[in-house]
Amino acid sequence: MVYNDLTKTMTTERLLLRLFTKSDAETVTRLCNDYNIYKSTLTLPYPYTLDCAVSWIEQHNENFNADKLYEFAICDRETGDLYGAIALSNQQRYDNGELSYWVGQPFWGKGYATEAAKAMLDFAFD
Repeated sequence: MVYNDLTKTMTTERLLLRLFTKSDAETVTRLCNDYNIYKSTLTLPYPYTLDCAVSWIEQHNENFNADKLYEFAICDRETGDLYGAIALSNQQRYDNGELSYWVGQPFWGKGYATEAAKAMLDFAFD
């Protein structure tokens, strides 16, 4: 994993992990508006609307800069296609964190979450 502090991105063999932008909102809505993703996450609303995606994305930079929560888009390294999201919380009060993720159903079973999780662990401990 290679982390670029300037662009706040990570690259792995197949993936680019980057901050979300508002232009991702439609794809996030399409991928998250899936009952199978909803039932395997703790806080994802269903149905998932464009407003849900926009308000979620708007919080990312503030959380990142506050060293509170790091949320990255999981993207194809070559094409930039968005596959899902991975996040690492930073609970400083308790000196721990939690890794969470979701991957759009069309991309299940390809090892993207595992590859992204390994990168996030490197990011957390390096």
